[in-house]
Amino acid sequence: MAVVVGYALAFYCLSMALRIIPMGVAYAVWCGVGIVLISGIAWVLHDQRLDFISLTAIGLIVLGTMILRCEWPFFDCINNLRDCPG
Repeated sequence: MAVVVGYALAFYCLSMALRIIPMGVAYAVWCGVGIVLISGIAWVLHDQRLDFISLTAIGLIVLGTMILRCEWPFFDCINNLRDCPG
């Protein structure tokens, strides 16, 4: 029963997020956060060791998620094809 409630809550939160962010960005963030959380849970609960390549990949996922949600003027002008500063 807890799994069903968890899934319902997750999809409700996703539907709320889709009101603000585009679907592609929301799905990418959803997947990225899921991968990072599952890797962290496996490391803590099941003593799964993460090698350098795994940690680097997780770091790139986190970095990519941060860039997707970045609202810097440079990224904004590229995304909207407006005149970029400098």
